[in-house]
Amino acid sequence: MRRYVPGKGANRQKGKFVMAIKVTGEQYYDLDGQLTEIKRQLRQSCGYPHDPTELKRRLQEIIEWQFPKSESSFYPVTVNYGLSIESLVQSGGYDWKNNDANDRNFPNFRDHKSTVDVQLIHFNRVISTEDALSELDRRGLKPVDLHTLLSLGAKYPDLQRQFSIVALGSVWQSPFGDRCIPYLSVYGSRRNLNLSLVDGGWDAICRFAAFRK
Repeated sequence: MRRYVPGKGANRQKGKFVMAIKVTGEQYYDLDGQLTEIKRQLRQSCGYPHDPTELKRRLQEIIEWQFPKSESSFYPVTVNYGLSIESLVQSGGYDWKNNDANDRNFPNFRDHKSTVDVQLIHFNRVISTEDALSELDRRGLKPVDLHTLLSLGAKYPDLQRQFSIVALGSVWQSPFGDRCIPYLSVYGSRRNLNLSLVDGGWDAICRFAAFRK
């Protein structure tokens, strides 16, 4: 068995040698363009549209090539549909919620308790709501609703610190005609419940909460 002896083209990561790859041509310009876009967003007079603390953390993970892994692909959750959204937010210890995430906009007509095994699906690419729903359906999965999302975040509060978690099973149409979907995220150390436009698409880091049909 030949032993690899690192030379000039090798980098050392966490006690192991990794062969360096020279980036040229179109791939170089694509990567440089993405980095330039990040800097452009940071310089916007209206402000950066995402959490800069999270950006810093993710960039450091990329530099070190260290990515968080989920401890489990299944997360058992008991959902109490008899509770209001406000009650779930308070009992779940969330720091902030979008004012439009309420029982009037996301009505619930159930009052029982239900236990489900939630899966967090990672498509690892920018994806539209339509494509995400189609892919979940192809896998035999059903997206969770807002009650289940809040129950998941309450039981596993550190999950949303790693990635945004989306509940495609709940949709609200605003008075202006915009359709919005709830998701969990963080801003600094604050755990948030926010809404995003259906037509806006989802970042590659997002996880989509779902369960078996």
